[in-house]
Parts: sequence; structure tokens; C-alpha cells
Amino acid sequence: MEKGDNLAGSHRLRRARWSLFNNWYVNRLTVIEYSLNRTALGTTDQTTVLPNFRIQVGDDNRSLQSLYIYGIKLQYSSGPELENARVGIGLHPILNANGWGPQIGFVGKTVVEKPSEAFGITCEPFEIGRDSSGTTCMVRRFNSHVGAYEVSFATSADAKIDVSVDAKNTQARQAGL
Repeated sequence: MEKGDNLAGSHRLRRARWSLFNNWYVNRLTVIEYSLNRTALGTTDQTTVLPNFRIQVGDDNRSLQSLYIYGIKLQYSSGPELENARVGIGLHPILNANGWGPQIGFVGKTVVEKPSEAFGITCEPFEIGRDSSGTTCMVRRFNSHVGAYEVSFATSADAKIDVSVDAKNTQARQAGL
């Protein structure tokens, strides 16, 4: 084997290592962690203990059978800093034995909290037919130096919640799972 062949092989090996590192660095995953809190009013347990229990909301004192209040905390967990991410919070009905669930609609307004005045978050609710509703939030920045954002809203029926982040190489992960 000649010395030139050995150098060429060494150069190819360095280039391959650099390519692997570059690919890893460019495609690192940003993880946004979320936690979910739920408070329920007017469920079967409460109406059994308090038979005349009623919930009235709004200026018109609209009566509801039940009320579910959700708080979702969003926070950077790992990976590269993320700017201007769109976060989707989907609400899906919990199906009964017949495969049907109640239509999920918002009660009141969506309230957002940001870690400080320097960071922004805005949310807009959406409804797509009977089976899907939720809110889409624009978040200005996620990184290790930014605290948590919180999104709170209420519904008139219990819902299965999913959270997704629309940004390159980003994943939403529920805390504790």
C-alpha cells in the first residue's frame, strides 16, 4: 500500500466523521414539554352529593350540566432554541360505548400567561365540525432561559387533549411520561 492511498483513506474517514457530526447537529430535536391540569365541576360524583347542583356562566347566566377547566403549561426541555413556534392544542370527545361523544366547545375565553413581558404568546380557538376543536397558539421563543407559558380554557364536556408543535425537528412530550 502506498502512502498516498493511506492519506486518501484517512481523508475519507475524516470527511465521513464530519458528515455524521454535521447531520446530527443540523437534525437535533427540540423537545417542548407540557403538563396538563384539569378541574371538573358538575360531574356525577358532585351531582350525587348535591342533587340540585347547577353551573351558571356568562352575563346571560347560561346553565351548564358540567364544566371542565384545563390548564396547559408549555416549557422548553432540550435541544436547540426555538423561535416563533405554532403550538396546537386539540380537544377530542371521549367516546361512549356507541362510539359517540359530546361536541366539545369552549366556554368563556382562552387565557394565556407568558414568562415575562419580553416573550409573547397568542392563541386563537378553532372548531372543525363536530369531532375536533381546540386552539392554535403562536409562541415567540422556547429556550433554557425562558420560563413556562400557560394556556387556560374551559369546556362544557370532558375532552381528550393532545398537544403538537409545528416547527422543524420539534416534538411535544407530556411531562412525566
